[in-house]
Amino acid sequence: MIHSYEDAIAFLYKAIDYEKLISYQYNTSTFSLDRMFRMLEHVGNPHKAFPSIHITGTKGKGSTSIMIATVLEHAGLKTGLFTSPHLVDIGERIQINRQKISRDDFTSVVGDLFAYIRHLRETDPSASPTFFEILTAIAMMCFRENRVDVAVLEAIPFDYPGSATEVVYETDEFTCVCPWTGLPDFARLVIRYL
Repeated sequence: MIHSYEDAIAFLYKAIDYEKLISYQYNTSTFSLDRMFRMLEHVGNPHKAFPSIHITGTKGKGSTSIMIATVLEHAGLKTGLFTSPHLVDIGERIQINRQKISRDDFTSVVGDLFAYIRHLRETDPSASPTFFEILTAIAMMCFRENRVDVAVLEAIPFDYPGSATEVVYETDEFTCVCPWTGLPDFARLVIRYL
């Protein structure tokens, strides 16, 4: 059970974190969006509650995400921002109008996911969501609960064949932005998403 922010963090860090592994093999059986869609369905599909801007590519995603979120906020929109990695505090990854989500909000949404994820960890560990997938779900749940007008989501690099943030492509309102870093990025984007 999740009783505190510390419990929520400890539970989250039990998930596999591919950001910290030195070497791993991406493949579509290991990295598909199926886990993500099942988890989001379990919590009422929060990603469908707001329009999204998905920032993808290999370089410039973080700064592009922050610039777009800042412009939207200054235009008067309540704006969610999801980026990675964090420098000091995990709350840096999930912001609303450039303010980290509260520890109480973080703890609450992890609590909402706890039984579902714990069951998977105990019964079918390969179906259990990863660290990044859980964080993505937490962000989307916080954005829905805080009624953002729009969310800006930074994807992880193109080499990953199923960034958890790609679930927004299944919604009615999304825009994809790819900071221009050369023809190879553009070619991968076109080939992958057409």
